[in-house]
Amino acid sequence: MHVQWDPERNLRGDKLPHRSIQVGLSRHVIQTFNDEWIVAIEDFTPLTRKLRDLTRRGLFDQAARHLPVEKVYPLSPALSRRLGMETS
Repeated sequence: MHVQWDPERNLRGDKLPHRSIQVGLSRHVIQTFNDEWIVAIEDFTPLTRKLRDLTRRGLFDQAARHLPVEKVYPLSPALSRRLGMETS
């Protein structure tokens, strides 16, 4: 497993005070994911174009209303340490 932390950015491209995690998976897990866990594939091209259009016009509040609600995924202290997350 490979863990990488990337900076989060808002719709204006400004850096946010938190990061997103990317987790690299082994080939075996990827094969299982592809064969057994995927239940749907959705094309987000129309939404992406709409967001691009709104942000180019400076309508960031309108664009933000189209984004999914994000929530913090709860982790145990042990897993947080293993992933290199700061605990408070």
